[in-house]
Amino acid sequence: MSMTERAREALRNLGSDPNVVARHLEIEDWPEEARDDLEVAGLLSVLYRETGRLLAQVTEKTTHCDYIAMPDTIELADEDPHVAARWEAAWVEARLAELAFDEQADQWLSGYAAAEQAVTAATKLLDLVKAGPVPAHTDPRSPRWDDVTDALQRAQRLVEEARAGKTHTTTPVEES
Repeated sequence: MSMTERAREALRNLGSDPNVVARHLEIEDWPEEARDDLEVAGLLSVLYRETGRLLAQVTEKTTHCDYIAMPDTIELADEDPHVAARWEAAWVEARLAELAFDEQADQWLSGYAAAEQAVTAATKLLDLVKAGPVPAHTDPRSPRWDDVTDALQRAQRLVEEARAGKTHTTTPVEES
């Protein structure tokens, strides 16, 4: 059974539509030669989200489940936590970006925007130090360090606004 078939079967078992990714790829008109890899990645991403939803349901109602469900409590052979951390931080950043904007108010929600900027800083920092047990820092004068600092400063400003009771903000990101 191929990886695509296994991912489709897992989604079917969770009660999700296994064709959601194929339809998305069709709508987006991706080139045929890239579709197999894209479909596997998309199916695994949907499976990741579904698993997260189920984990949230279980850990909310059962004592100590949140502990055992944490990624570092059960060791996986050959897992590279550095690569996983970079991918998961980028995933969280994208999810928070979806939550941070209030379409009706046409503004950002201060608390979610603060969280998104903090995770943005983390993803930028992870990209700078790269994956691996020994950080491979780039040039300390690199402007990418400034990007990390800027995101942290925006997060701090948004935290202060949220703490002061301001629920919405019009400028979560400084215009360049």
